[in-house]
Amino acid sequence: MTLQDHPTDAFGAHIAELVAQHITPAINKVIALIDDGKLSYSVRRLAEITDISKTELYNAINRGDLTPSYPTKHAVILRDEAVRWLLTLPNEEPQS
Repeated sequence: MTLQDHPTDAFGAHIAELVAQHITPAINKVIALIDDGKLSYSVRRLAEITDISKTELYNAINRGDLTPSYPTKHAVILRDEAVRWLLTLPNEEPQS
């Protein structure tokens, strides 16, 4: 069963449409977790979910590409921010 089969709300339907247009492994992993009830992820957990290293996530934060929130002294990435950022990533492998 996929999010496209059973979107839980308009946001889920919109995300399902975007995934259909922009398939990448990282996006699929985050979209699969949208129904997990979590609204935010630690940088470590987001790295696990997306197979993007913590270093790359922190680089994106430092560049201003990915915006963290700080409910405590540790950064968290809101679910919507993670999805927004992932949708900005290239869909094709870089040319060498």
